[in-house]
Amino acid sequence: MIFESGEQSTLRQDVSFEGIGIHTGAKCSLLIHPAEAGSGIVFLRDRVRIPATPSHVVDTSSRGTTLGLNGTKVVCIEHLLAALAGLGIDNIVCEVIGPELPALDGSARVYVESFNNTGLLNQGRERTEYRIEQLECVSRGDAVLTGSPSDSFQAGFLLRYDNPMIGMSTRQFSGGSDAFVADLASARTFGLWSEAEQLRAAGLALGASEENALIVYEDRVRPALRFPDEFVRHKLLDMLGDLALTGGAIHGTLFGVATGHWANVEMARRIRKE
Repeated sequence: MIFESGEQSTLRQDVSFEGIGIHTGAKCSLLIHPAEAGSGIVFLRDRVRIPATPSHVVDTSSRGTTLGLNGTKVVCIEHLLAALAGLGIDNIVCEVIGPELPALDGSARVYVESFNNTGLLNQGRERTEYRIEQLECVSRGDAVLTGSPSDSFQAGFLLRYDNPMIGMSTRQFSGGSDAFVADLASARTFGLWSEAEQLRAAGLALGASEENALIVYEDRVRPALRFPDEFVRHKLLDMLGDLALTGGAIHGTLFGVATGHWANVEMARRIRKE
């Protein structure tokens, strides 16, 4: 994975995805092209090239991470970035048609399966490395994300919800592509049915359904969970996707408590010293 030291890679050939956007409900397409070593991950929409870096994040308040440049935006990039990071794909161009990325099944699984089928190409150039040299802390109210020095990459999360169907859970991730695929890639995004009307009134979750998210009702969760702790696994998936904005290996331990995209992106900025 890209958070570990090693050789940069790209995909062997183009790969494409189609589906609806989870927020807009609009049909969206994504065509991913291999890219040269050192070029990083770049999004292309309406002929505008938007590098996937923390400085190009324009919004984290809409239940996802949004990149933007000169008024052009790409919404909900975190699941794709998590898949790329988890498999160790450093350099690609992501051509987006539509207002956001396709939600697919609400996880990174479809991306991972497609990328593994396509295959990776090593590019003979070492990835950039970032080292957390002192304790970093991003906080808002009771939500806290810390970064501390370590010789390797590790991440953890404590999920805390008043809703009894979610409750409190914690999970650690120690890195490695195999562990990412087995433990995190299939974990789906989730939302509370009680918040659906409010979200839709705000123009969000218009495409959300049991096909692309876990819907948490008062007394049940549908569809069935893939893991007993799927909720906290997905929060770790989101964290890795946002931290992929650093664009390189990370020597450090990250731990989040009830945080979200805003904290992940701010930590990525600090790791890059932006």
